[in-house]
Formats: sequence, C-alpha cells, structure tokens
Amino acid sequence: MRLPLIKILIPYIFIIIIIENKLLSPNIIIVLFFVFLLILFFIFVKFEKKRMLVIIIFASLYNLYLNYNLGKKYKEFSLPEREVTIEVTFKKKEVLMGDVYYVGLIKDININKDYLNNAIINSKLINFGKTDLINKKLVLKGLLSYFNQNGYQDLIINRCIILEMEEKKSNFDNIIHPLKNYIINILSKSSKINSDLMVFQNGVFLGKTENISKAVYDVFKFSGTLHLFAVSGLHIGFIYVIFKKVFSFVFKQRVLIEILIAIMLIIYLHIVDHPPSAVRALIMINSWQVSQIIFKKKNSVSSLMLSCFVVLFWDPTSIMDIGFQLSYTVVLSILVIRLNLREKDKIRNFKMKDSLTISYAAFCGSFLLIFDYFQIIVPGSILINILVVPFVFVIINCIFINLIISSDILNYIIYLNYELIIFITNNLSFSGLTFFQFENHVLLHNITHILYPLSFFIFFSRFNQFLPRYLSYVLIPIIILGFFTLVFI
Repeated sequence: MRLPLIKILIPYIFIIIIIENKLLSPNIIIVLFFVFLLILFFIFVKFEKKRMLVIIIFASLYNLYLNYNLGKKYKEFSLPEREVTIEVTFKKKEVLMGDVYYVGLIKDININKDYLNNAIINSKLINFGKTDLINKKLVLKGLLSYFNQNGYQDLIINRCIILEMEEKKSNFDNIIHPLKNYIINILSKSSKINSDLMVFQNGVFLGKTENISKAVYDVFKFSGTLHLFAVSGLHIGFIYVIFKKVFSFVFKQRVLIEILIAIMLIIYLHIVDHPPSAVRALIMINSWQVSQIIFKKKNSVSSLMLSCFVVLFWDPTSIMDIGFQLSYTVVLSILVIRLNLREKDKIRNFKMKDSLTISYAAFCGSFLLIFDYFQIIVPGSILINILVVPFVFVIINCIFINLIISSDILNYIIYLNYELIIFITNNLSFSGLTFFQFENHVLLHNITHILYPLSFFIFFSRFNQFLPRYLSYVLIPIIILGFFTLVFI
C-alpha cells in the first residue's frame, strides 16, 4: 500500500509537537525554518517530479509560521497581574491541572496592543456555566498574567468574567435553528414515557450531555460506553449508512448519491454544533468518498491520513486535544489490526469475528489515552460495546423515522432498546474485573500520545512475527502500556 502523504504528515506532526511543548525556543525554530526553506528551494529547482511535494511542504511550514506567530518578536515581561478588558474568539477548550481553560486569539485589548493583539490566550472563566463558547465573539474582563518558558510568552487571564457575548450567525443558521428546534421538540415527546429517555436521546443524537445525571454518567463511564454521547465517527458512520440505503433506493448514480450523503452529513454537523470529533469524522468520510469516486477504489488508511493533515493544517493546536488523539488513534488501530487479520485469515463474512476485532482494536487504540487522562482502564468495554452498539443503531434509525412520522410506537421501541442498553451496562460492569481505577497515576509525557499510534505500525511490521499470531493480539495492550509507562514517565 503506497501512502505518500505519510512523508509529509509525520514530520508535520513532530514539528507541531516541538512547538506545542516548547522543546525549542522560537529563535531556533525560525532558524530551522529558513534552513528548511533553502533545502526545499534546492529540491524544487533540482527535481522536477518533487515540485508538488515541495509546494505542499512549503505551504505546511508557512501555515505553522502564521498559526504560532513565530514572526513576532518575543521579549520577556516581568509585570504584576493587572486587570484587562479583551475581545477574544475561542477556538477550543483544554483541561489544565484539573481546570477548564478556553484557548483563543486576542482580537483587541486595552494594553500593549502592538504586542498582544492576535496572541494566544488561556482564559479561566468563572461565570460561563455550561454554555458552549467556541467560535463566539466575547468581551472579557480579568487578571492578565505573563509566563515565560523557553522563550515563549504564555498568556493567562484568571478570574475572568464575560461582559458581552455575540454569536456569529449566517443565513444557513436561519435554516438550521428551526430544524434543530423541531428535532428537540420531537425528542422531548419521549419524556411522557420516561424523562431519562429524552436525556439519553439528546445525548446520543445531538451530543447534549448537560442534563445527564451523575449516576447515569458513571454507568456509561465504567462500562466504556461514554463515547456514545460524543458525536463522533460512530454517529457519522451510522448516519452515512442510513442515508446510503435511502438514497441508493431512490437514485442509481453513485456520484449523486455520495454528494447527497455529504450534504446531509454537513447539515447534521451544523445541527449538533460541529463538535471537533464529528468534524474530523466528516472530513475522513469525505476524503474516502472523493478517493472512491476519483480512483474507483477504497483506501481507508490514506483517507485517515488526508483528514488528519487537513485538520492539522486548519488548526495545528488540535493535536493536543484528547478528542483528536482518541479519534485518530482508535481509527488507526482498527484499520491496522483488521488489515493484518484479514490478510492472514482471508475471512470477510464472519460478522461476529469482525465485530469482536473492531471492538478489541478500539480498546487497544484508546486504553493508553484513557488511562493517562482519566486514570481508568475498561477491558470490559470490548464485550459491552459489541452488545450495546447494535441497539444504539436501532435507536438512531428510529429517531430518523420519528422525525418524519412522529409515532408513539417508535418511542416505545426506542425506550425498549434504551432499557436493554442500561441493563447491559449495569450488569456487566464490575470494579476490579471489567474496569480498573488508578488514583495515584503519574501523568505520561505528551510525546507518548503521538508515538502511541505509531507503535501499532512498528508492532505489526517488526515484532508481531516473533509471537504466535493470536497471542500477539492479546499482548498488544500489555506490551505497549508497559513500554510507555516505563520509558516516558
């Protein structure tokens, strides 16, 4: 399998890691940038066949140069905390030392405008409740602090309150908002049967988790099924399959079907307020659709890498987001393990074995990250997800039909499937058997989160051959966890 994009993607990822973790000072990075540019210029002149590759690499480097403000002169401040008023648009939120910080770019500030405008700032908010603040224009007031690390100027605004908030709206939003309200009204009708059912449907279909009780949250957390409430690849995949069946029944032209599916997925993405995990899944599916239409064949690994490159080109800082890391590590592990098994077994129609392979591969791809971020390992999720996911698929299908005919019968079908999911997750979760918690866990270095997915390639290409085949699959999590915890703590 030829994967030319990997020659660009892997170096691009490691450059982002160096900048994000401040492993080198900005001045050294700028010098290296100019060295790379000279090398690229030489390759561009000398090798005609490499010119397109050089252009892509140059665009990638220039994109990092702009995103991280590397052209800005960094100088050290030794100023006391001071109250400031800033205008900012948040791009994402991060959990730092147990606290939630919103990260964004300063659009305007009442001090040091020349230096601070367009700088990245971490904001600790105290009056935002559970409102989603991503991509909203905000005016904040708080205490600004300066921190220097290896030549970088980090800005943090603490005890921060929101003075003004303006949500950007387009003509497309005027269509989406009524549609979203209609969906919420349809889902709310299920509260006549059970109030928890409405909350569950809002979580599993719209990704709205604010009303989920702690008891229900813990049930899904300890069963390894909490991902059902994060609109991600699973949801996008389900919806793709649903619309594929519907449009294939009505239309015969493959290109038209794929275009209509893409439009429906984009509409759904706007309805759920485009969470990053769903955006990444959509880009991957769109990449896969384009490659299928143009090249007449499917290459899932290439589509995954293309979507990863597009996401990181658009927002390099997303590489530090747990959602990004989980999405790509899990999907990559599924693709690598399934590909390795299929090449050896030549079995394509054994549905139960295929489901077990996917569930086990998803566990292998997520367990190190979940262990490091949440101090929990849930091996029971391998079996539980196999049992639960089909019921979720039925629920999502019924929700779509319900949006058209609004039937109480469908609500009772959804309720029955919901009760089965709760029964399975409640009765197959046992502390010390199906899940393990670690209270005094030492955090791993950030570099492990990026090296981790690469370890699957290394394991199957180099070490897998020295072990009995099925034993090697069983040992994957043990070997990888032991290696990373011993080397990178």
